[in-house]
Amino acid sequence: MLADAASACASYGLSLRPGETKILTNVRARKGVAGDSHVMVNGMHIELLTRDSATKYLSRKICFQYSQNVELDNRMRCAWRKFFVFKDELTNAIVLLRSRLQLFGSAVTPRALYGAACWKLTADMGRRLLKNQRQMLRLVVGSGGWRITHDRDNSTSCSSDGEDKEEVFETWVEWIQRTAQDIEHRLEDAGITDWIAQYRARKWKLAGKLLSSDTHKWSYKVLMWSPGRAQSKRDRIGRPARRWADGFADTCGHDWTSAAWNSKEWAELESRFTSH
Repeated sequence: MLADAASACASYGLSLRPGETKILTNVRARKGVAGDSHVMVNGMHIELLTRDSATKYLSRKICFQYSQNVELDNRMRCAWRKFFVFKDELTNAIVLLRSRLQLFGSAVTPRALYGAACWKLTADMGRRLLKNQRQMLRLVVGSGGWRITHDRDNSTSCSSDGEDKEEVFETWVEWIQRTAQDIEHRLEDAGITDWIAQYRARKWKLAGKLLSSDTHKWSYKVLMWSPGRAQSKRDRIGRPARRWADGFADTCGHDWTSAAWNSKEWAELESRFTSH
């Protein structure tokens, strides 16, 4: 089949590039010829990837196993690369903080959330997303070092007889909590939401676009498709796989799809979904 595709491309003046053409497979264990790492197509060696291998296509990492986590790691690497491109501007205290946050939102955030509307974000992935954003924003805001706090009995650093007491610094946990709250307040003052809220807003926008499209399109049918339970003697161990639309039903009820044609109700549900 791949040889036929190569011949069809050649008729239009196109050719396969062995270094950029990959074959993905979802077979757990390959034996014999299927277990080879390369296949021959018109004299070219085309790499045959394993089930847990990934390849980059249109700026996304694609694989069959742990695809969501692989893509999230890829997006965080892209975001950090873009952050260090503009690090001098983002961490320059002479520039207004609002301007630096706007630069962060226009340069770094799009790299981090590229294609995020298609993610099935789990709680662990959400924590990793916020963790990376706060690490970057701590460098932008300049949270500083640990502060001197009161001792455990809430007394000041000086005793009643005038003698200096040992300085007590805030713990690492207290520093993380304080800087996280400071970042949230500064983002709110600048009118910028965190990456989780932006992800949910993008996902809601995509859902509205799919629901308002032609019902005969495959994208609409996939969204409304409800797979039945497979008949087998042994049930699958563990929780069911999370589907892309599960978050809508959990937040807005099972009839959330019927609100797509009511703009007022849809806007109310959007605010509830994005702030959840």
